[in-house]
Amino acid sequence: MRPSLRLALYLALISLFGSSLVFADVITLSISQVATGTLGSQSFTNQLVTVTGTFTTEEFVACQSEYSDFSCSVAPGEFLISDGAGLISTISVGGIGTVIADSADYFSFDYAGGDLANIDIIFWSDSGGELALPNPAIGDSCIGASDGGVYDCPVSASTEAGPLSITSYADTYSTSVQIIGDSSVPEPSSLTLLATGVLGMSELVRRRLRPLGR
Repeated sequence: MRPSLRLALYLALISLFGSSLVFADVITLSISQVATGTLGSQSFTNQLVTVTGTFTTEEFVACQSEYSDFSCSVAPGEFLISDGAGLISTISVGGIGTVIADSADYFSFDYAGGDLANIDIIFWSDSGGELALPNPAIGDSCIGASDGGVYDCPVSASTEAGPLSITSYADTYSTSVQIIGDSSVPEPSSLTLLATGVLGMSELVRRRLRPLGR
């Protein structure tokens, strides 16, 4: 096999593998709302509370091909990405600081494909304590009250600094989407096509390198 052809095949393989790695970029979703409540033993009044969730585009691609409640996407274009699918959540409270959320958390959002800046954030939630932002349920309206349960009242989110509880909040809130790296995500079918191409190229290289007569 000529060295130039061998080099070209190797470079093609490296290019294919490299193209599958450029999508390991970071997606950051956040929701901010002014609220009053407590974080652990510290109380706060009319402070900006921001919950932020991060995950990679690689994890998101895997999520797009796996539809399961409270773990990944629930339907095409509708997502509930959780800590089980790679989501890492932090909570920032003005005047106190930023802490890591350490229970079963998830972000709900819509995404029709294309540019990740088109993600439409719906809410973030701690499924264990039933606290959700924006517009958390408080007082008698919290989940569990109608069944006579008390473990969810008041609603709260578990963090490394203790539970976050909100007793009142402003009517308005804001959301943001940030992408560190490429702003596009390949469809699962594209990854399948990529894998097929890699396998085909590998077989071609193997045959070219096989000694004559075998």
